[in-house]
Amino acid sequence: FGKDVNSDVLENLNPNSLRAVVARISMVFVVLFSYPLAFNPMRGSIEALLLLDTTWYDPTRFTHNFSLTLILVAFTVLPGAFLEDIGIVLDYKGALLGGWIAYGFPALIFLSLRRRAYSFVHSEDTHESSEPQGNHMTLDGFEYYKKSSFLILAYFFIFWALIVGILETTVTTLNVLNH
Repeated sequence: FGKDVNSDVLENLNPNSLRAVVARISMVFVVLFSYPLAFNPMRGSIEALLLLDTTWYDPTRFTHNFSLTLILVAFTVLPGAFLEDIGIVLDYKGALLGGWIAYGFPALIFLSLRRRAYSFVHSEDTHESSEPQGNHMTLDGFEYYKKSSFLILAYFFIFWALIVGILETTVTTLNVLNH
């Protein structure tokens, strides 16, 4: 236990054991069938955050959809193809995403919701209850704040997520190089 346990738990098993072989085959099936289930929502979320057109029936969408898919597949498969220790991948995943999950993604979601509410309120199809009132817009019972202080705070959190990601990645790199 402790330092004697490999980050890939299956490497701790006897390679000639039937249980180890069954466990490895089971992991192949888990990865094979769970990757598409995780990949498709990831691609859709990135398209939404990048403000790309997310309509499924648009034939002109194929080019940017294919390009984004190719980049994301390469970004997720190449580390797995070249790194033997899964612990390194998990360390960098935590370093890169830790700050974004806590600070960056909520700010990006706020900006996206604000942009959608603002464009809806100012569209021709709006009704009287969706007009801006004071420092916020009311749309379907939700209040979307348009004060600049919320925008500044959202951009600050995005900036902070970048700083935290850089610092965590630096510390992870130093830890990997020292081991």
